[in-house]
Amino acid sequence: MVERAGPMEKMRMSLKKLKRRGTGDKLQPTPPSGASRSQTLRDAVRGGTPTMGSAAQTADMENQTPPDPTRNTEQELHPEPTQPASDQQNEVPELVVELQTQQSPPPETSANLKEHELLSDPSPPIVDSPTDSETLWDEAYKTVQMEHRRIAILYETILSSYLEETSPDPPPRSPSRECFANRIHQRDYRARRAQMKELLKRWLNEGDEAGSQDVIRKTIKITPPETVLAWVGACYASKILLHPTTADEGDCSGLIYVISRMEWYSHLPKVLAGDMNGDERHRELRQRITNLYSAILSYLMTMTCYHCGNLAFDVPSDVFYPQSRQVSLSTVTDAEKVLPLFNEEQVKLPLERLLGAAKEEPKASTHEIKQPQPSEENSELLSDLHVVDPRPSIPKPDTKQSEPMHELYHALRSTKQYLGFRDWTTPENQLLWISSSAGQGKTTLVTGIVQALLFGKTHEEPNSRCLSFFFFDYSRPGSNNAAAALKTLIWFLLLHQPSLSSHLAQKCISTGRKHFDDPNDFLALSAVFYDIIEDGNLSETYFVVDALDECSSDKERPGLDEFLLLIIKSMKLSKKIRWLVSSNYSECVKLALEGDGCLHLALDQDLQGSHKAIDKYIISKVSELARDKIYDVELETIIADTLCGRSLGNYLWVNIVCTALRTEEIWYATNVLEEVKELKTLELLYCHMKDTLAILPRQDENFCTEVLSTMAMVHDSLHVSELQALVRLGPRVDLMSVLRKCSAFLQVREDVVSFLHHSAKEYIRRNVHVLESPTAPGAHSRLTQRCLDYLGSTLSKNIRTTQDARRGSYALDGPFKSAMRGNYASLHWMIHLSQISNVTNDIETCKKVHWFLEERFLAWVEDLVLREQLAIAAIRLQKVSLCLQENSGVDDPGGLRAAINDAHHFLRLHQSTNSPKEVHVYNTLLFCPKQSKIKKSWKPQTLDWVPAPPAMGQYWGDDLCTFRGHGDWIRSVAFSPDGRLIASGSDDSSVRIWDAEMGTTQHTLKTKGGWIYCVAFSTKGTVAAGSSDYSITLWESTTGRELGDLPDHAGTIKAMCFSEDGSKLAAASSSTVRIWDLDRVNPESNMYEFEDIEGHTTNVRSVTFSRDGTLLATGTDDAIIRIWDVKSMKDVGGAKDMEDVKDVEDVEDVKDMEVVKDVEDVKDVEEVKDVEEVKDVEDVEDVKIRKPLRAFKGHGSSVNSVVFSRDMKLIASCSDDGTCRIWDVEKETDQILRTLDPKRGNVNSVAFSPDAHGSRLASCTNAAIDIWNTETGKQLQVLRGRSSNIRSVAFSPSGAYLASGSFDGAVHIWPASGKPEDEEPSKQLAQGSVYGADISPDGRTIAVAQFGGTVSLWDIKTNELLNPEMGFEHSRNVYSLMFSPKDGKMLVSSSSDNSVRVCDVASGKRLHLFEGHTDWVRFATWSPDGQYVASASDDSTICIWKIGGRDDKPTVLKHGESYVRTVAFSPDRKYIVSGGNDREVVVWERKDDKTWEQKHTLKGHTDYVLSVAVFPDSKRIVSASGDKVLRIWDIETGDKVQPPIDVELVYYKMWFDPRSTNHVMTPYGAQSLNPSSGSSRPPTSCPYRLLCRKGQWWITWEDRKAVFLPEEFHPTAYGVLGHRVVIGTSSGQVCVFGFSKDKPPRDFYL
Repeated sequence: MVERAGPMEKMRMSLKKLKRRGTGDKLQPTPPSGASRSQTLRDAVRGGTPTMGSAAQTADMENQTPPDPTRNTEQELHPEPTQPASDQQNEVPELVVELQTQQSPPPETSANLKEHELLSDPSPPIVDSPTDSETLWDEAYKTVQMEHRRIAILYETILSSYLEETSPDPPPRSPSRECFANRIHQRDYRARRAQMKELLKRWLNEGDEAGSQDVIRKTIKITPPETVLAWVGACYASKILLHPTTADEGDCSGLIYVISRMEWYSHLPKVLAGDMNGDERHRELRQRITNLYSAILSYLMTMTCYHCGNLAFDVPSDVFYPQSRQVSLSTVTDAEKVLPLFNEEQVKLPLERLLGAAKEEPKASTHEIKQPQPSEENSELLSDLHVVDPRPSIPKPDTKQSEPMHELYHALRSTKQYLGFRDWTTPENQLLWISSSAGQGKTTLVTGIVQALLFGKTHEEPNSRCLSFFFFDYSRPGSNNAAAALKTLIWFLLLHQPSLSSHLAQKCISTGRKHFDDPNDFLALSAVFYDIIEDGNLSETYFVVDALDECSSDKERPGLDEFLLLIIKSMKLSKKIRWLVSSNYSECVKLALEGDGCLHLALDQDLQGSHKAIDKYIISKVSELARDKIYDVELETIIADTLCGRSLGNYLWVNIVCTALRTEEIWYATNVLEEVKELKTLELLYCHMKDTLAILPRQDENFCTEVLSTMAMVHDSLHVSELQALVRLGPRVDLMSVLRKCSAFLQVREDVVSFLHHSAKEYIRRNVHVLESPTAPGAHSRLTQRCLDYLGSTLSKNIRTTQDARRGSYALDGPFKSAMRGNYASLHWMIHLSQISNVTNDIETCKKVHWFLEERFLAWVEDLVLREQLAIAAIRLQKVSLCLQENSGVDDPGGLRAAINDAHHFLRLHQSTNSPKEVHVYNTLLFCPKQSKIKKSWKPQTLDWVPAPPAMGQYWGDDLCTFRGHGDWIRSVAFSPDGRLIASGSDDSSVRIWDAEMGTTQHTLKTKGGWIYCVAFSTKGTVAAGSSDYSITLWESTTGRELGDLPDHAGTIKAMCFSEDGSKLAAASSSTVRIWDLDRVNPESNMYEFEDIEGHTTNVRSVTFSRDGTLLATGTDDAIIRIWDVKSMKDVGGAKDMEDVKDVEDVEDVKDMEVVKDVEDVKDVEEVKDVEEVKDVEDVEDVKIRKPLRAFKGHGSSVNSVVFSRDMKLIASCSDDGTCRIWDVEKETDQILRTLDPKRGNVNSVAFSPDAHGSRLASCTNAAIDIWNTETGKQLQVLRGRSSNIRSVAFSPSGAYLASGSFDGAVHIWPASGKPEDEEPSKQLAQGSVYGADISPDGRTIAVAQFGGTVSLWDIKTNELLNPEMGFEHSRNVYSLMFSPKDGKMLVSSSSDNSVRVCDVASGKRLHLFEGHTDWVRFATWSPDGQYVASASDDSTICIWKIGGRDDKPTVLKHGESYVRTVAFSPDRKYIVSGGNDREVVVWERKDDKTWEQKHTLKGHTDYVLSVAVFPDSKRIVSASGDKVLRIWDIETGDKVQPPIDVELVYYKMWFDPRSTNHVMTPYGAQSLNPSSGSSRPPTSCPYRLLCRKGQWWITWEDRKAVFLPEEFHPTAYGVLGHRVVIGTSSGQVCVFGFSKDKPPRDFYL
């Protein structure tokens, strides 16, 4: 492609044409024969005549006085030939400078010429009186003309060449010679400034690959117009930035220094304004600024002459101005330094502020264009992305390493594909795909492109355009997956445009996550990416991605296919982006990318001149090789020439050969060249290199084979120390020496070993036969054992005890974070174990696994936590367990599967605890079941200070893992068709999309409101949710982007499903099923077409399509399953308007339509859900009753769920009648094929296994999941966990797992095949939140009140349930429990059913029912002698009841008009103290057994008084309030005894231990009452307490954190007694921690 020559090129060509033209010209004397052309030109520029006497004449010229400014002169220097004109080869270009006035020139005679002088225009300048900012630069320019006239003349002459084409009436040239005249105005500064503006305009419009235009343009816009005099010099001098040399570095830095301060320079005249205008100080400062401007102009003129002259005349620069070094950057800096030397405040301070602002800007080297850095507002967000900045890996443009990149990029720039790609005016060219075979230089080229765009080497782009790039690299951990690439691209976008960070921040908030580090997080990141590129504020952006073929393509996680789809979709969403990608050529990539908007460039076909790049690369590599190996020049030349001739443009081929040469002795170098020069393909070269290993001496071949086969077997790069452990070469064998012998295949970078190229790995895998049976199982067995040995030697058996000690062992930064020591062994021993075909027969491997789990397990888990790899390890253990199960079936010889299951459950449990990093792993042992082998093995070593841990059941629950994030009940779950995702719908009005493997939230999809009753996936990538607000919302499942809402239905959407092909969506609302055709849109209504099935008479609870989409099954409240033919449905052109429906004559059996009306008197109704308000049905008209094909009857209550088997031969249903039924669709009769009865109440959901015949059926009840054999009806498995009220169950597409949603707000994952027997669950409380608890006086029993009014007793010592239920028979929740004092034989309770009740502890029988309150009873307490009970109620009264007397005659005390929250007797029974919502404490004094008189009303609290207690001496009262303050009062006087005590928690109950009055006992533990005295620690008799900070619950010992309580064990009721801590949870669990009295906790948390 021919490019138009710019003005500089024209000037260069024109000046080179200057020859001596014949005898008609006036000739100068001939120089001596020895004079060089440089000397000739040097003399000419000086103004001397190039003769023997020219030196003296020049000296006279140098000493002459400045010309008279009133004289008009014109000077010309005429070259004189030194030999006949016919001797063309010795012609010398000479400089002719013609100075002309701007008026008509005088006739050209000798009288008008004064030889040997260079004079400027003598005419006096025109002086106006504009503002200072308009004149200082002009004055400075005149000064330069006077003081540095030769610089000014040559400078103006160079600039004049640019004005030649623009001047409308240029001065005439001498007819006898071709010369360049000085066309710059000398007298009129306005005209001169106009010329300079024209010059600046031409420069800005000219293509500039030096990269200076955009950098300078921004500053020009913010500087005054008069600075054009300086800007012209700066711009034309910037040519130096095009091809700088080492010698030019100083000039480049100086030029950048001046340009970067131009804004500051231009504003200096502002300090001249003010009161000092016109005085001496003003004049002095004015002169100093002018001097600075003169220095700047002279420096810029010098740079222009020195460097532009060099370009124009093609001779050394100092020919034109030998004294040019006398005007340097120091001239400018010296002038700057004198500016602030004023004492006056008006001058010095403004100057210092301006000068300081300029100094704050960092200096930039020639190519170090300032790169954006994270801003304050998004630095933390970017840091959490865990992206290692890839910019430092891009070499600087001026390095030798960059030369091949420059050559390739230079060749690329002229291709039509690249030109089209860079042309933003062509919107369709959004994608450029560069392809070639392996080793052809794609990465080198892409690096050159990134370098050019990054460092501004080719400044063809506006500054507003951004660059975002990523290099896939299979050998670098974390650089070979799609999620890592997308995360890096997002990081660059947010780095350049912090305002776009809100999209990532919103994703973090909605998902509750900070990090997106797993490859499966591609979905979450893609949603962020799409939001960013659709943002209107996005700048035009280049996305450059190299080596797409090195992106992992694991079927289980997003890979290359998903990344290609993202590229295609992104271009449809935004025209502000352009993609440049490279890969090896493949039909897969071609099929995905080629089409509209894709430009394809094949390196070996479309890139001309690429051979220059590889030649430079070879020369560079050989030069480096010669330096290291000390080659002579001849050998270096031979090698370089041979490689240049034989490489065929393959960089990888060159690398391998150079590596081979490096390992050979110098005298064999030519032999190596002879051996490889005919090997023209990588395959042949690999074969040769492998053959060379066979001739290595002694055992070296075996060593190399062992290393290569091991590297081919492993799944990732290896640290050198790990490879050493895995290959075991033997004593004194140096691994690094062996690696050097394998260097044709392997490379070592930062102590990490990987294959040189993925083609090398594929070759070794094919030709070393490492993967072929029967050797592979043995290899995997060895690798498993060696990985575990290596881990055993590197992990400390003694777990680290402090956060700093644990973190200090690792450096978790840098690109090789995941390849640090032990990483491979830590994560991949499980993969190798699962690849052993019959591992149970591999005795040695089984022993090694058992040893590791028994001796090193907790240290390994600790290590996983530090590396943030716990979830990955858990998944891999889970897969090992499944493999063992498939291989060995029910049998488990050696107990390996049980051990792996135990380890997997432990990892899942620790993962679910969400423990802070400072929490020790052994904390999780407390929450493991009793029979856990890990707990049995490790607890004695780590938790000897907890001799009685809480009872956690005998065995692990059956659920594999739990996904938490919803804030309310989950009613529905569904797997995506590929099994990668799970959708869950919740009453918190959201749908969450989970990664099925990792359990991480990818998207949180919000609806308009209402509870989500059903969710469904389609095969077309859509997820739908039906809500109680009558709406259906659709989203893209992969990106989470909302597609829209379907029009509202007539009622709550109770059920919904897609057809197999995703074209139809059936939704059940009330008694109607509506089927939407998602492939057809009505043009009139602009909505999907649909048809209603209206043949139901009651609410429809379930719908399901058959696999072929021709049948639809429904289940309803009338206990009937109906089959509908939907294949023959009519095509309806629009929606029916439900408002036009009028008659209900044909609707039968309309039942179960209840309206909840009055709830004003209802309190604490926490679980009243599923209540629908059915409104008017009076206006229904013409409802056509469609007849189903079949109707199955047999259930005795509502049908909750129906489902087809894959072969469509069976239908399964479940009902509130407690059964599941299987029906044969093909039989004529409606007879039940099988009835399945789990005998556990309502069956809420059913699901067939995905195999063709539906051989298994999963059903769920509130408490468990059952798996049945559909052919025999046998119960195969019962799955129980900690979930409550399971509402939905779904099979994974593989059939290996089940997902369930329940009212605990969590998604649970279960194994779909396992133990056939049903193990009885351990004895425990019924499900329901624990509302209250109390510990008996002897500390042996705890009473527990649960939601609904149930009260049970728990044996603290044995950690077992004593009595299933006490006989209180409360009808509503119990709010307080208290054992009778001293003997604890009775238990009193108070309830929201307005009653107080007393039971016998031994028998559980009720002794008293006290009814007299008219509102909830909040609290009940015993008198010290146990003869009375006092109760506090919301009816504002306190009732005192006599034990043993009649239940209906209490003594009533009136506590104001507010709720009474608490009451207490004094130990001497003389006083009763109460507190309530009025924030007051009331003291009552006893007059006789039935008479009490109010003594004091104590005020001071600012919130409800929730608890009171009287000191053992009956003289003081302590009160606790919602204001988190304790106050102590004198019971006699009512005075405050001491200052208030601030506490961290709210105390609802307090009492005293008679042994100490320095502390008051609370359910959380002992609270100090003398904190100011320093005795805030709990007493030695009760050192443990409960603590809640920032939502985290802890058990502390002497106020130091000892036990972390996971969220599942956050207490809803609690009690602390001595060295025992009791907590009750929302799930109904009671946990008793029994701590040692002799051994304090071993370690503490920070």
